[in-house]
Amino acid sequence: MALKSLTLPRPFFFSTVEGVELRCVPKLINKRKGLESITLPTQSFFKEIVSQIYTNCENLVALTMEGRVGFEKALAIVTFLPNIKKLVLCTSKLPRKNLLLILAGFRELELLDVTNCRGFDAGDTEILSKASHIKTFKSEGTT
Repeated sequence: MALKSLTLPRPFFFSTVEGVELRCVPKLINKRKGLESITLPTQSFFKEIVSQIYTNCENLVALTMEGRVGFEKALAIVTFLPNIKKLVLCTSKLPRKNLLLILAGFRELELLDVTNCRGFDAGDTEILSKASHIKTFKSEGTT
């Protein structure tokens, strides 16, 4: 049976084993062909991980992450994960322009959860307009 969901906690990315950094995550992803959902912190090896997902995990429908979602990460999400249905970015630092990039990049997104994020106003009319095609858009508590 194939692994369908994978959660990688923050300490996994920053730990060392006998002085060697754990840089194996992108290589592990390419062996998970049936992966449908992944949860990961945004800091380490993010672009490498999502490029491996793009290449090897055609069934991926959900991404959950936290931390800072800068322009490069937002662009990597839109570029390498164009078919995801569920994107959860709760409690992230997500500047308005990066959220607009994400909203413009996903036409098939069914759920976008940006609750308690920092970087944009939940009542922003442009954001609400661009998110109107998403079945479930959660933005409570954003500042």
